[in-house]
Amino acid sequence: MAGESKLYLSTILDLYNNEVIAYQISDAQNAQLVLDTLELVFRKCNTAGTILHSD
Repeated sequence: MAGESKLYLSTILDLYNNEVIAYQISDAQNAQLVLDTLELVFRKCNTAGTILHSD
């Protein structure tokens, strides 16, 4: 259909309380989307001692 496009959501959850601590939306599903999401977390949160698990 005309005018339709896909958007991709990258999220990082705190598994302790299931809180979304960072997210990014993009029209491309690529490594830059993930890197932008990680950068947002590093700017917002103290990440010392943090374990990142990705699927």
